[in-house]
Amino acid sequence: MAPSISPAAEPLLARDRELAQLTELLGAAHDGAGRPLLIEGEAGIGKSRLLRELGAIAARSGFTTLAARADPLATEIAFGVVLELVEPLAAARDAERDALFAGAASLALPLFSPRRPDDGDAAAERFAHGTFRLLANAAARRPLLLLVDDVQWVDRGSLRVLAHVAARLGAQPLALVAAVRRGEPAADSAGLEQLRLEPALALLQPRPLPLDAVPRLATAAGLQQPSAELCAACAASTGGNPLLLKALLSELAQRGEPAAPADVAAGVPLVARHVRGQLS
Repeated sequence: MAPSISPAAEPLLARDRELAQLTELLGAAHDGAGRPLLIEGEAGIGKSRLLRELGAIAARSGFTTLAARADPLATEIAFGVVLELVEPLAAARDAERDALFAGAASLALPLFSPRRPDDGDAAAERFAHGTFRLLANAAARRPLLLLVDDVQWVDRGSLRVLAHVAARLGAQPLALVAAVRRGEPAADSAGLEQLRLEPALALLQPRPLPLDAVPRLATAAGLQQPSAELCAACAASTGGNPLLLKALLSELAQRGEPAAPADVAAGVPLVARHVRGQLS
């Protein structure tokens, strides 16, 4: 079944362009012409939400989805992100598991051992090839979508594997979509650059929300009949960043009295501290 967008319980605002690009990529993978894509943007711009939305579209379109999210406290765990990504395949029943790990895919088996080796070049090369064959075997049964969030924190070995997979998607019903936070120091800058330089890699940079999206967010946050001036002040103070906008509007709504543009300046420092804590 070809991918299609249908309304979600909490629809995204002003993301038609981004969803169209992601759906086009999914359609190409469905037709056996997969390719990698990197979602890049500042903290709070909505990268993770786009990954979740793409996962929902993929589920409705007959894809298997494998997902992983990097952890800044686990950057020294060799191949940790790749293991999280492909672990569901190792949980398959015996006959299916044997088929998935047939041939060169068996090179990925040491990933699942408690004594898996470090991320040296030789191990990374073996695991990269084995992981790609494992994913190709899975995609031959059903189109496959790989989602990786917070790539800036992916460990060195996993980045090598992801770059290897990204370079070989062209003839597979397999798509790789990763999200990276702009301005965040990478756990492995060289490995991230290798992934970025993949010629087939497409780039998606979510835009700030436009002013006409703010009234709907304000109403959802509990503000009654927000004025155009209030919405404009909120948009200007947050730069249209969805996370900051929602936090600011929620702060204004919790005051229990009609908000005015002058209240925005007082709310911004509180929201900034709260959001910084969340991101930390």
